[in-house]
Amino acid sequence: MLNQIIPPLAAWAIGRLVQAPKVKDVVQDVDRSAMKSMKRIKRNASANKAWLAAGAGAIAIGIVLIGKATRPR
Repeated sequence: MLNQIIPPLAAWAIGRLVQAPKVKDVVQDVDRSAMKSMKRIKRNASANKAWLAAGAGAIAIGIVLIGKATRPR
């Protein structure tokens, strides 16, 4: 019975916490700075397309190698 009550209660408590004015201000500040950094990242990525392609290729190779390493022999 108690296990069924805890998750909704926790969700309600977190919702109430997020709605507090101080927390809302902090969340808005974080969102604002994240948007600024996303604009900077997009600008830098478009200016350095070769580096972006090399990084994407490295990530793809890494995923393939991890997949090969986890396959049963």
